[in-house]
Amino acid sequence: VALSAAVSALSVGLRSAAATVPSLDPGSYTEPDDAEYWGDGSGAEPPFREERLKSADISREGFDSRIMDGKVFVVEDVGQDWPMAKWDCDFFRSDPVFRQAEMNQQYAAGGGAPFVGFQSSWLESPKSSGASDKDAPQVAPFYWGIKDVQYPDAHRSK
Repeated sequence: VALSAAVSALSVGLRSAAATVPSLDPGSYTEPDDAEYWGDGSGAEPPFREERLKSADISREGFDSRIMDGKVFVVEDVGQDWPMAKWDCDFFRSDPVFRQAEMNQQYAAGGGAPFVGFQSSWLESPKSSGASDKDAPQVAPFYWGIKDVQYPDAHRSK
């Protein structure tokens, strides 16, 4: 959450080093009642409906207030101009570091699957999740161990 807040602050153009940090003294804040914080249930989806806004519609003060009050909000256009906004599967398959990461299907009926490289064929062989609930995911999800590439003992398919 703190990283998201920092990224959001930078993206909104709030880079002023001279900005005043709000008080972190818990005694200076009043706890809202449940209905005020979570919503009264009229139109709010459980547990609450998050506020959604654009970066042009939030000020430094508004950002700080939401963060300090623990409000959940989404700044929808944050990151739209970042280079990673255009990253797709082809980018990861061709990047010299990312393409080393391995994937496997987890929570599959009958156990997991072997690790496979990030090739174009990995989507062609989905495994059933074995879920009996028709509303549950019926295909086992893939785990992509991108964080493990940095370690010398990372799993490598043969």
